[in-house]
Amino acid sequence: MAKTVIQLGLEGRTLRGIRLENDGEETKCNDAVCWPFDAEPSEEDGAAPSDLPANPEDATIADEDVPQEEDNPLEAALVEAAAYYRTREVSISLPLSELFVKVLKFPAENREDLDDMVAAEMKSLSPFPDEDLRIGWEIVRETEKELFVSAAALPESTGGRIGESLSAAKLTVVRTDATALGWLRTLWPRITEKPGVGRRLVMLDLDGNGWELVVLDDDTPVILRGLGLSASGDKVRLRREIMLSLMEADGFSGGREVGEVLVVTHGPVDSDTRELLAEYGEVREILCEDENGGVEGCARREDEDCSFDATPFAWADALKEGRFKRRLNLSVAVAFGVWILLVVVAVGGLFVVDALTGRVAANSKRHQREYKQVNDMRERVELVKRYSDHNRGVLEILKAVSDRLPDGVTLTSFQFKREDGVKISGEAEQPTMVYDFKNALVKSEAFATVNLRGPSASRGVHKFDIEAVFEAEEED
Repeated sequence: MAKTVIQLGLEGRTLRGIRLENDGEETKCNDAVCWPFDAEPSEEDGAAPSDLPANPEDATIADEDVPQEEDNPLEAALVEAAAYYRTREVSISLPLSELFVKVLKFPAENREDLDDMVAAEMKSLSPFPDEDLRIGWEIVRETEKELFVSAAALPESTGGRIGESLSAAKLTVVRTDATALGWLRTLWPRITEKPGVGRRLVMLDLDGNGWELVVLDDDTPVILRGLGLSASGDKVRLRREIMLSLMEADGFSGGREVGEVLVVTHGPVDSDTRELLAEYGEVREILCEDENGGVEGCARREDEDCSFDATPFAWADALKEGRFKRRLNLSVAVAFGVWILLVVVAVGGLFVVDALTGRVAANSKRHQREYKQVNDMRERVELVKRYSDHNRGVLEILKAVSDRLPDGVTLTSFQFKREDGVKISGEAEQPTMVYDFKNALVKSEAFATVNLRGPSASRGVHKFDIEAVFEAEEED
């Protein structure tokens, strides 16, 4: 089935849009359109970077105190976009200055708990302590020991006015991305064309929102910030923000020298800015002629099923409500058509249908309540039966494994899943000990299948991994 993505991007005083179509064989981006609008200009040289506002309460009060114009230019642009693409559902990309973005690092063994761990970490770092943020994240790098996760949220205090414009234009948001990540997706071959650079400082000035800063360590983004400073703005503040970002990167992934400073713009930078950036490393300019590279990159990220989504709860609820209303309207239209047909055939049949419908609805409601009670009881019984079986308890399985552990073999990891089995990692003095251990597990009655990976010699020991699977329970 063909997949279509309608991507809109807020870039300074311009709303950009693009349509991506994927028919399973070819992906095309077309219908690139922009709608300029006279939005209220941001304070020249920017406020504090919005990923860490100085005072969230002040930001909220400021939004409330701004006088509202009768004609909302952003709303008008969104209305035009909805009419042009003939849609009510869009994806949207925003500048980093509108988002709360962080790159986090977790142990690789905690992959299955990343949802909870990312949410907890972002909550502890959030400058919006009283706000329930909806966190979107994606893994940007994975090693044997660590996972690097890019996480973001759109605070209500900074996204409220955008949400009002979307609501007025009757648009709902499927996914929210950062335009800077779209630019990285589009320009990645040019950004990384020079090999062997440990740390890159990437300065982007592409979407009319001022400088956006990305620090890449081994081509992995570790810092993402919207500086809120125009290209011709305060050089003292620009130098300070760059230094703070590099210090934060040092604390995250260790101190490194900047191997390359990339300046990504639509035109050459002034000599003063280039001289300032040269203080941090060799400067390389990337001139980008494509005005739509940011929204196209975000559209392709969605087509690739990227999990990064900073859509706030209010927008997500509006999407669900809009889809429900459309399904309801369709159902009502179909029902109305059937009703008209019935009236034409026989007016008297309507009363019979109403009576039967009421009776069926009452029976259905009663049966649904009874079914729920029986189903809940069945689930409780199954739960009790499952956890009453101590033969598959973690202690019994651990004992079964330990009893068959030969001398000279040390376990380094033991992962237990009641419904599946166990995953074991360990080290042995001799490879024969590993095979003896595996054969002992095979002969045990605890597991149906035992798979061995290894042993492999490393630093004087022989490492191995074993996956032992329980015998599947017979279904009733």
